[in-house]
Amino acid sequence: MYGQLTSDVPLGPFEGTTIAVWSGQGKQAKLHATPSCSYLRSARGVVERTVHLDAAVVGRMCPQCGTYGSWARPGTGLAVFLDTLTGLGLLYELDSFRDPDEDAFEDEEVRHAAAVLYKSVADNPAVPAEQDVAEDEDDTWEERQEAQRVRESVLRQWGGALASMHRTHRQLALFPWLRAWAGAALEAKAGYLRVLQEQAQLLVAERALLAATAAAAMTEPDVPADEPAFAPLGDPGEARRQLLSLWRRWRSAVEDSWDDPRQQTYVVHHLTDTMGSRRKGRDQMLERARAVLAGWEGRRPSSGRREARRADCGRSSSP
Repeated sequence: MYGQLTSDVPLGPFEGTTIAVWSGQGKQAKLHATPSCSYLRSARGVVERTVHLDAAVVGRMCPQCGTYGSWARPGTGLAVFLDTLTGLGLLYELDSFRDPDEDAFEDEEVRHAAAVLYKSVADNPAVPAEQDVAEDEDDTWEERQEAQRVRESVLRQWGGALASMHRTHRQLALFPWLRAWAGAALEAKAGYLRVLQEQAQLLVAERALLAATAAAAMTEPDVPADEPAFAPLGDPGEARRQLLSLWRRWRSAVEDSWDDPRQQTYVVHHLTDTMGSRRKGRDQMLERARAVLAGWEGRRPSSGRREARRADCGRSSSP
């Protein structure tokens, strides 16, 4: 069971506390926190007694009561101690994110995913909206989808491991005598956290983080609503409305994505939503819209200068 109190857990100042227990017949019968515990086979012959809490008593605890049972009066220090440790508390956290589970990826798989994700944009189409239907199912697209799945999984695991480590330290701070006992588990958690962090670093490009930060701070731009290329959208007022909608879509996509901003050019296709089956001027409009997006991309701080400085210092740039 998750978070079951075991006899090796130091009880600290709660050692020897008098508690009430229930048990069946026999000297070695399991102890229960309540007479209504489902692990008690029968209510007949069940007796209540008081014992002094120690390792031997903990060792005789019913597994269910040792995980979820309340062995102390609510509001007492012992109750807080047990509630913090058992169930999905400290004992569960110490046993979590210590090593890879069945869904974890090997470093080689992560490196391959990173190589796929950071191919040049021209060699690695961003979304199926910019491809013919036949190309939607090609190997390149499927490979990129799998690489994105790897990245999402690694980042989710890393975030979970970070949160678990934070909760663990917060709970240990309440009961400092447990820190030495928990040392080996903390080392294992920290080691696996480093593995996940190194994998996450391979899958996230610095330029994508810079772009997301900068996009979030961008103000509404002037849009070329009166250009002939955007005439298929309607009058300048309607064109302006749609171009500003395009800008909001693009900014949101850049903010929410781990990908290079150049991967977000697919958003220009939203401009064709109101055109129906009309083709006249469509290609020219999309081409000009991509140029407008490139201009918005150019407004954010460039990571190129930073990468150049890093190269000058003899260090390799991010993917």
